[in-house]
Amino acid sequence: MAYFLKGEGIIEGNVEEALTVYFKQCSIEGTAKTISTLGKFLANDGVLSNGERIITTRMAKIIKTLMVTCGMYDSSGEFAVKVGIPSKSGVGGGICSVVPGKMGIGVYGPALDKKGNSLAGGYLLAIYLKNFL
Repeated sequence: MAYFLKGEGIIEGNVEEALTVYFKQCSIEGTAKTISTLGKFLANDGVLSNGERIITTRMAKIIKTLMVTCGMYDSSGEFAVKVGIPSKSGVGGGICSVVPGKMGIGVYGPALDKKGNSLAGGYLLAIYLKNFL
């Protein structure tokens, strides 16, 4: 696939180096707490809890928009209607969600649905947010 993408001009440079970077990014260890910290960072429009701005407000808005529109793979539209907040799942079973201006939520459940999203995580978010927001 990577060599096909290179042939189409989508990947530039050395394919093996690009794959090494990609695989390392896919192997970052995290917990529900670290996932929620990332969500909180986005909820605060790109500002860390110590007040340091890392990305612009505009960039944070773009990231959250992408999370809503495609962060849950082929379930993004349904998830946006059911849960209603920017979220991004990973095939490892984690979901990072953002309640803008309020909090980040990190959930983890390794069992995935047919579209690659955490079964328990999605259920938990739908139930929790229904009662919370």
